[in-house]
Amino acid sequence: MTKKTTFKLAFTALVFFFAMNNANSQILVNYQDVDETIYQTTGLKLSLYAEPDMAYHPDYNYVENTGLNETAQWRWVYGFSWALLTDGEPDLAVQVKDWTTRENWVELSGTDLPPVGSPRTYWVKERFNAAGCESETATSKTVATVAVPAITGFTGAGTSSWVLEAAGVEFSFCGEGLTDEISIVLEEEGSIGGLQAYTYGITATRTAYDGNMVMIVGQEAVDMPSMGRTANLNDMTTGLTHTHDIPEMNMYEVGGKKYATKYVFSITAESLTSMISRVSHFRAGVPNSPYGVPGTTVTYWLYPTPTTGPIYHIPNNFNSY
Repeated sequence: MTKKTTFKLAFTALVFFFAMNNANSQILVNYQDVDETIYQTTGLKLSLYAEPDMAYHPDYNYVENTGLNETAQWRWVYGFSWALLTDGEPDLAVQVKDWTTRENWVELSGTDLPPVGSPRTYWVKERFNAAGCESETATSKTVATVAVPAITGFTGAGTSSWVLEAAGVEFSFCGEGLTDEISIVLEEEGSIGGLQAYTYGITATRTAYDGNMVMIVGQEAVDMPSMGRTANLNDMTTGLTHTHDIPEMNMYEVGGKKYATKYVFSITAESLTSMISRVSHFRAGVPNSPYGVPGTTVTYWLYPTPTTGPIYHIPNNFNSY
């Protein structure tokens, strides 16, 4: 059985939001200068800020990004760095944002982000005014776009005495008390191991049938929350292969009589979130939006074991006349 570990996310302490009404309304409370590649989920915009030269911006406010002087400008490019150019060479960079006064930031839309799996380095320079006084060096930040997380496998192991009805998805047993283990396989193209952490829900239901295998009224798809799991954004499971342990499954019983019972397990609809996708929504300034999941289910049938009754016949001493 694959060992499960959890990744405790420290998002509960994040109190933020920047409104994109104008540049000066963007709040930098949660922005940091960290030497790392930014991993951003595809389709979600991303904002970057360049620290201004304090000699020209003595009144700069780091929290509110205010106090920029009236003539300073910034330009953002990718594809070719100013740092690699020599005097007189043409500018071969792809421009993302031209020299703009009092705007030390850039918003990378979905079309500005690199393709999934192909990181891109963005460069920025500051200059004092349109006439010149351009910084001799540029600073850079690498961004890697990541595909949305997906669940590609959801199968039961069928361990112990289960009888295989359909490989990985349906099992049966004459009796009760068996357990099993469901394997969940995920993918998130472009992500890296240290950031591969996920949460999702697993829904479990129970349905009971009478002796004619007709569903018992009121016992159709009864929710069994203790046998599933609930998506928890602050307690994610690491890795791309997970397991879910199913406790003992027993038959529906009334007045000492047991009935054929079906258990169905499935990924809860719209419940999948990854560590990367969650912080990507946060960076984009939008609420976290879980992703859809496949409609695959794993089904277990439990049947009462029949008791063979006595044989009836016409007795030898029966007087038929």
